[in-house]
Amino acid sequence: MKLEDIGILKQALPYIRQYKGKTFVIKLGGELIKEYDIIDDISQDISLIYQIGIKIIVIHGGGPQATELSKKLGISPKIVDGRRVTDEETLEVVKMIFAGKINHEILTMLRKYGAKSVGLSGIDGNIIVAKKRPPVSYSDKKTG
Repeated sequence: MKLEDIGILKQALPYIRQYKGKTFVIKLGGELIKEYDIIDDISQDISLIYQIGIKIIVIHGGGPQATELSKKLGISPKIVDGRRVTDEETLEVVKMIFAGKINHEILTMLRKYGAKSVGLSGIDGNIIVAKKRPPVSYSDKKTG
């Protein structure tokens, strides 16, 4: 260990003491985690935070990934006012991306760097109970 490293640890120590045993919630947007290397870098940071005694809850997005897979499957994504309109076809794609691909990638990376991790989706154990929004209606600006 270098002398500079000890100085960095001394600077971090008050924060480690203050936050040890606390829980941090970290939101990773889908745009941020499009690249494998970025997930790897973020996972190293999250694992370090975990290893100093801070509990972590990671919530991730995946909109761009869901849009990409939808297009590959021939499903036209429907976005109204910045929100995805989720029909039955799109719901299947979203489940594959959010609870499958992205969740698995993040868990794999966190475990690679020593963070114990478990993947959950909102449907697991009724963690999240949602109400369906009313149907979206809009008119095409070109055709009225």
